[in-house]
Amino acid sequence: MLSETLSHIGQECEAVQVGALDGLSDDYIRDLAPRPGENSIITRLSDGRHVVVSEHWLRERIREMCASRGRSVADLTVIGSTGIYDLHNIGPYVIHAQDSLMRTVETLYMAGQRIGQILPLSEQVHNRPETENWDVQGAHAASGDGRALRAAVRVLEKCDFLVLHSMGYSETDRAIVAAESGKPVILVRRIIAGLLAKAIQQSVSLSKEIGPDGPVGERLAQLTQREHQVFDLVVEGLSNKEIARVLGISHRTVEIHRGRMMAKMGVSTAVELMRTLVRGADRPLS
Repeated sequence: MLSETLSHIGQECEAVQVGALDGLSDDYIRDLAPRPGENSIITRLSDGRHVVVSEHWLRERIREMCASRGRSVADLTVIGSTGIYDLHNIGPYVIHAQDSLMRTVETLYMAGQRIGQILPLSEQVHNRPETENWDVQGAHAASGDGRALRAAVRVLEKCDFLVLHSMGYSETDRAIVAAESGKPVILVRRIIAGLLAKAIQQSVSLSKEIGPDGPVGERLAQLTQREHQVFDLVVEGLSNKEIARVLGISHRTVEIHRGRMMAKMGVSTAVELMRTLVRGADRPLS
């Protein structure tokens, strides 16, 4: 997971992977199984085994682990677990995979796109609090199970975008789903890689986003500081009025900066911008 995510950054950085279950005994881990009524999270141990634990326990464990992390750009911290909610008061340089993914999904949903999510546990299909007010379809397939992934695609055949809703899904899984569906597939690892690359870029004034000298990076390098701010807020799904309020500028000024940013990125809508970011690691922009 770590090496594949880093491969999309296109920049050298030192990364340390720490698991929430590291150092715990098998007996202790067995006691972490969800109780009746508790949400479930699947995770992988350092020896490759998959286990299912209580979402409540894992949420508190992650809060504890992040208590003194993510305080500077030199200490970027990624919470790789999806399905974890209500993480408050974490460091300003903490990237939460669940929040990042949901901002992406919300942007697409608000633009009228039909979203399909593939999740690793069957019970998660019917227990997705982040999309309870959205018309987002779900299907179940484990990572590495090509047959199940293809079956999930057929369930979600009417969707415009497909989301592999777990850091556990790999590039191989994404390729299977993309080939079967012929539609854009959002992989959490790529979203995290893009956010890490942008954070590193901002800290050292680099002009790359997804890969060395890549087309997306070249276009991002053309943006002014204000256009970068508008870019970030558009990707997060904010409207022009909301962006104006956040930046303390007029609605008309936002429209001007947004138009220039979109022109430099070679797109005309937020959906096209998201599609560019999703596909940016696959092939050059035309």
